[in-house]
Amino acid sequence: MKYTFTMSMVAMIAMTTRAFVSTRVVKPVSDLGRHSTITIIGNNNSPKRSFQSTTARPFFQKLFDALKPGKSAEQIGFTEMKDLLSKLDKQGRKKVKTVVLDVRSVPEVSETGPLSPSVVNLPLNLIQAGAFDLSEKDFEQKFKFSKPHMTDETLVFSCKSGMRAGVAADLATASGYENVMVYSGSANEWFSRK
Repeated sequence: MKYTFTMSMVAMIAMTTRAFVSTRVVKPVSDLGRHSTITIIGNNNSPKRSFQSTTARPFFQKLFDALKPGKSAEQIGFTEMKDLLSKLDKQGRKKVKTVVLDVRSVPEVSETGPLSPSVVNLPLNLIQAGAFDLSEKDFEQKFKFSKPHMTDETLVFSCKSGMRAGVAADLATASGYENVMVYSGSANEWFSRK
């Protein structure tokens, strides 16, 4: 088998359906044979680089995992999140020095309710639009809560399944936040186990 991809296709693949896309073929990772020829074309028509792979599927699985959002953040599970929210509910943001941000849309949060009274809703589209780049005054005026401190507070992101939380964590890290975490189970896990 032979597959040809541009680097932008590889990035698109990793960010969407975990499928291999070429002009002729759409194949799930599991359909790649053990003896596949992979051709990756660099950007701006740089030379093609082909390689034979007896381990094509594991190679691309590792590639997908490496490109997955949230790699810049520590991942926390259900137990850690439950303990953290309990602490936040009892002691408050200032003592715990942590802000938990739910990046689901407002209708999504309305449907299930918040994870906890301490969780603040800041939809991903607002983060992508530059929320973390606003001044403290503008941030508070726009979102009705104080902007998280870049070094003194920990940001914990949650969404419905963990993917958008990972994107938000990467954006926060790119904006200069040093202490960033992702609740990997997110709302799906929270409401099924709570």
